[in-house]
Amino acid sequence: MEKKQIIFADGMSFYPPNEKAPDFVIGKIAVNIDKFTMFMAEHPGERGWISIDVKKSKGGNVYCELNTWKKPE
Repeated sequence: MEKKQIIFADGMSFYPPNEKAPDFVIGKIAVNIDKFTMFMAEHPGERGWISIDVKKSKGGNVYCELNTWKKPE
C-alpha cells in the first residue's frame, strides 16, 4: 500500500489557545491571504469547496492538511 502524500495548507496555520483563554476556545487559525489564495487556486476542490484537516504530528506539532478524500464511485 502506497503511503499518502501530505499536502500542507500553505498560508494557513493553527495555534492552540493561550493560557488565559476560556475553556470554549479551541484555538486560532491564521490565514495569509496571498499564500492561501494561491494554494486554493492550485487545489480547486469540488463544487467550490476544499476541506482542511487540523492534525497533530507524532512529534506533537499541529498542522493544517488538505483533505483529499473522495467518495468512491
